[in-house]
Amino acid sequence: MIIEPERGRVVLSKAGKDKGLFMAILSCDEQYCFLANGKLRLLDNPKKKKIRHLQMTKYILPEEILLSDRQLRKAITAISDKSGINE
Repeated sequence: MIIEPERGRVVLSKAGKDKGLFMAILSCDEQYCFLANGKLRLLDNPKKKKIRHLQMTKYILPEEILLSDRQLRKAITAISDKSGINE
């Protein structure tokens, strides 16, 4: 089963300086996604990353969480704690 990138989906970075960090997708086109985690990458300044450098997870955040960095940070911290991978 292939998981498609979509707004709100939590992903794990597989490459780059942010390797191993969980982030949420804000938007996507055919090749790139714009990501934020509320800590290092804020909603006002998302990270542009190629889709092939992302590992999709089963988690999708509701739209209300994507409105503030604080809520986004709390949600992603909870998911990373649940998965056992530390940011």
